[in-house]
Amino acid sequence: MAIKTKRIGSDSLRADLSKVEVENPDFVEGNSATYIPSGSILSLTGIGTGHLQVSKAQESADEEDLMVAMHEIRDWGIAASWAVITADTSGQAAKDPVYLSSATSGGIKFTGGAGTIRIGKVLTVATEGKVLIKL
Repeated sequence: MAIKTKRIGSDSLRADLSKVEVENPDFVEGNSATYIPSGSILSLTGIGTGHLQVSKAQESADEEDLMVAMHEIRDWGIAASWAVITADTSGQAAKDPVYLSSATSGGIKFTGGAGTIRIGKVLTVATEGKVLIKL
């Protein structure tokens, strides 16, 4: 069975398999601080009006409830189990592990430790490098 992929924009390869509609319960119209940025790591928080509810994941999140935002999520959007995102990978090496950030909700970091959740690996090294997020 072939896995379908979809190219969204010029630099993002996103999964077309295992994608799900999600709801951002913290959304406030006109308040961009409540929007979830594209590529954010998400954690399942509940069930809303026909969609799973999510928020930007914390390092203490349950590994089984993680997803990645396929685009900026305002009131609702699409999340998937994997994506290739752009991040500053300077100072890293290809295939280095990537972890859920403890400092930035929904973010990534490149150093692990006790209690960290590995969520992917570095694909290319650059100020706008590529990172595979696979949850």
